[in-house]
Amino acid sequence: MAGSLDSAIRTAQTGLNAMQSSMAVTARNVANLHTDGYSAKEAQLEGSVLSGHGAGVKMGEIQRRVDDSMLLSMRNAFSQFAKLDVKNPYFDRLSNLLGSPDSGTSVKDLMENFVTSLSDLAHDPSLAGGQSELLSNMQTFVNSLGDFSKEVQTMRADADNAVGEDISQVNDLLDNISDLNQRIVRGSFSGDVGDMEDQRDQSIDQLSQLIDITYTKDQDGNISISTKSGMTLVDSNPHHLQHLTAGSTNAGTTFDGGSIDGIYVGDRSDSTEITDDIRSGSLQGLIDLRDNILPDFQKQLDTFANSFKDTINGQSNRGTPYPGSTELDGQHNFIDGEHQKFSFSKNEDSKIVLTDDQGKETRSISIRQLMSIPYTPYGQNPGETYPPAGGWPDPLPSGGSMEDVSNRVRDWLNSKERGGAGLTGATVEWSNPRTAADHTAVPPIEAKPPSGQLNINLHTEFSKMGIIDVESSAQNAKEAKINMYFDDDGKTETPNKEVTGFSSLFGFNNIINDEKPHTQVETKAFDPSYHVSQAGVVELYTATDGLNRAAGVFTIEKGQTLDEIAETFNRNKGIQHFHAEVVRDGKLQRLHIINDNGEEVVMSDKSGAFTQELGAKVVGQDAAQSLSIRQDLLNDPSKLSTGRMTFVAGQASAGHYEIASGDGSILEDMYQDLKNNTTNYDYAGGLHVNPLSPMNYLQASVSDIVQRMSTNEQSTAVQGQVMENMQDQVNNKRQVNLDEELQNLMRYQRSYSASAKIISTIQEMFKSLEGMVR
Repeated sequence: MAGSLDSAIRTAQTGLNAMQSSMAVTARNVANLHTDGYSAKEAQLEGSVLSGHGAGVKMGEIQRRVDDSMLLSMRNAFSQFAKLDVKNPYFDRLSNLLGSPDSGTSVKDLMENFVTSLSDLAHDPSLAGGQSELLSNMQTFVNSLGDFSKEVQTMRADADNAVGEDISQVNDLLDNISDLNQRIVRGSFSGDVGDMEDQRDQSIDQLSQLIDITYTKDQDGNISISTKSGMTLVDSNPHHLQHLTAGSTNAGTTFDGGSIDGIYVGDRSDSTEITDDIRSGSLQGLIDLRDNILPDFQKQLDTFANSFKDTINGQSNRGTPYPGSTELDGQHNFIDGEHQKFSFSKNEDSKIVLTDDQGKETRSISIRQLMSIPYTPYGQNPGETYPPAGGWPDPLPSGGSMEDVSNRVRDWLNSKERGGAGLTGATVEWSNPRTAADHTAVPPIEAKPPSGQLNINLHTEFSKMGIIDVESSAQNAKEAKINMYFDDDGKTETPNKEVTGFSSLFGFNNIINDEKPHTQVETKAFDPSYHVSQAGVVELYTATDGLNRAAGVFTIEKGQTLDEIAETFNRNKGIQHFHAEVVRDGKLQRLHIINDNGEEVVMSDKSGAFTQELGAKVVGQDAAQSLSIRQDLLNDPSKLSTGRMTFVAGQASAGHYEIASGDGSILEDMYQDLKNNTTNYDYAGGLHVNPLSPMNYLQASVSDIVQRMSTNEQSTAVQGQVMENMQDQVNNKRQVNLDEELQNLMRYQRSYSASAKIISTIQEMFKSLEGMVR
């Protein structure tokens, strides 16, 4: 009997021990009722067997109340929410920059202010201070475009810095998870590791908010983590991410082009680069901002800036300030005026008209007429006259080189002979070429003259001048919008640019300057699967050698993709100081070929495959930041082109050209073009809505920003609700339930009391037995 009672006591003692341990688990749960990340623990009791016989109860594994499938769903929801939420502060910054509709300082408001002052001055060119106000409002608007562009690039740099900060957090979490893995595996052989597993879960929760992950758990409790694209982040060791932040960006700073560093797992190699494989988490949201959303806005802004500049300058170059100009400073940059050529379309012509202080013609010359005579520089042959003694020949030639026409204009202005203007002090000179040296630390580039920008100066206040484009070379030809052709690569058989008028060709009456050189060849946007349908040979020239020697020659093969063209170009060892890259534009992509020295570039495409099929053209970067109002106009607003020269029939003569003091027709046409003259815009930054006027394009771009912002806010709210629901489900499962713990506590207490009663009863039995024996 004693043996049986001893066995009962030992069994009851196991019950006491088990209930003590269970109550300790309950006490730990209650103590951590409000501890974030703590999962409720459950004591698992197991029957104890000794030599094939029941020996009471023992504590089994202390399990956490977690549902792994719920955890996975919650972490996926975390990751999706973080991808959206990280964008909202950037959209807020864009919204603040654009300004609210009723603020009076929004981009749209500033555009309206300028357009209103333009309309007012067009209706009354004599309006006091009207020209100053117009130029001031235009400058404010142009500056706002530049400020917008700078802020977009600042946000891109900030997003890239935030990528670096996120990667630092990822690496810290990987270290922590790896360390906890090792401690959990070691601890699982000797005791409870539930709290360490809770800590690991918290780190995994945080990691899922930064980057999309998947994971597996082995039988030892070790968790291996990978990105959803399959790159291992934690196995037996952590595998750190690497990324070098850019510091600053501009429109030409791209991940696709290699000027923004990729994200690598472990060693740097093509196989470990995961930037485009990150699918969610705040990292993906930041990458999307840096490489897609903000560059899309930049592209739309630059597209508008170019359209705005061309619209303003196009009309201004058809006009003349009253009563004319003493100086015409060209803004178009020529790299080789000796070989670059122009020509007229059909029978159209342009005339240089000298005027008096009333804006009336005193003398004029047709450009075709100038180009018609056999040319010998005036003053080189003794006794020669200029123009020739036989008078001006019929104006048949359609054009010539930029150097030739500049020489002839100079000689006509200087000549005192029959037909010459007799302005001996007048100069026609080429300025230095514009290169990146004007804006950066790139060493100055010396170009072969004549090149640069053409400047005409009468050097007298007693005579003025203007340029009028006319429908023919007739003496009484009417003013007309004409088409001229500019052959900037010197291949006269294939003029490659169309220009509206002689003044536009040189940019004599530009209002808006484009400060930066055109250093980049850019194609239209194409689907990544696009293949060219024809072969071609393309030549690139720069200001260093003009058109005497190509800086690079490359061949496009039929069937190539843009990526293959870029790869072939970059492998061409004969091309130096250029590189090619394919960059994304919305859902499409473009090919860029960039001069690394920042020189003005000219492209020659003999076959037309590159320019016609791919729409390749030479452009500048950061157009919105490059625009400025000509300083001489700001200093003297009276130089602003307001009206156009017209032919006035005379009673006693054939008539003359003049500009009227109250003529605001140029400003009125400028106003109408901005508001109503629609054109088809190339796809830019995901925006392809045609046809639009420049003002409507700006509105479409702003609307695109607002729509993206609204969509992201709505998606964030929806995904936030999904995340909260998933989090509630997980928490309901793993959080401590006080009522349940109290019920457990009472149950353990009853069990403990029952076991204690067994022991005390047996002890009483032993005492009674001892008394009987005595």
